[in-house]
Amino acid sequence: MAHSLEIRVPFVDHTLFTTLAPFLTGPTQLTKADMVGTLRSPLRDSIVHRPKTGVTVPVHDWLTTTHTNRDKSAQRGLRGWAQAVLAHHMNH
Repeated sequence: MAHSLEIRVPFVDHTLFTTLAPFLTGPTQLTKADMVGTLRSPLRDSIVHRPKTGVTVPVHDWLTTTHTNRDKSAQRGLRGWAQAVLAHHMNH
């Protein structure tokens, strides 16, 4: 992830992003500390230095609890969901 940029749209501050955008494509590599240093109000140390937590999306739960496959959700993995999708497309 040395060359990735992650943006979580609901949390992007337009002014911060507009200010940093030219630096993101420039020859100088910015660090997290550089970005934090642009804020008017400093962040708590516990926020700046916290470990990554990741983001989980409950796709499996969404797929196995829809109205189209509730009766098949007891099957192993996503087999019941796949059968429901196939049946839906075969009927339309």
